[in-house]
Parts: sequence; C-alpha cells; structure tokens
Amino acid sequence: MHTVADKAHRGSDLCARSLVLDIQKEYSDEKAKAIDQRIFDLYGLTQEEREAIGYIDFHNNGEETDDDE
Repeated sequence: MHTVADKAHRGSDLCARSLVLDIQKEYSDEKAKAIDQRIFDLYGLTQEEREAIGYIDFHNNGEETDDDE
C-alpha cells in the first residue's frame, strides 16, 4: 500500500527525470535553473543559501575561463 507521500515522491521523481531528459535533448539556461531549483528545494535551502550558491553554468561548451584563479 502506498501513502499519499509515496505517490507525491514518485511524482516528484518523474518530474525531475523529465527535466533531466529534456535538458539532455536541448540545453537552455532556463531548464538548468529549473533543475537547480529542484535541487535547492530537495535540500530545503534557505533563500540566503540559494543566493550564496547561485546558478552555476556547467554548459560552457568546453571554453576555458579564468574563474579558478
């Protein structure tokens, strides 16, 4: 027997899976930010923590940047 929470969790998993599959087909910053938002929600981050982390663009098309210096 599945509880309402179990069903909600499965629905959330399906939504996350859909987001990941969709971004693999066609990347966009909006899709990446939606995935970030899901991760932030999953970990229950505060607004301050979300702002400290920010959005990280891992899709820089292989171009090197000087961000690590």
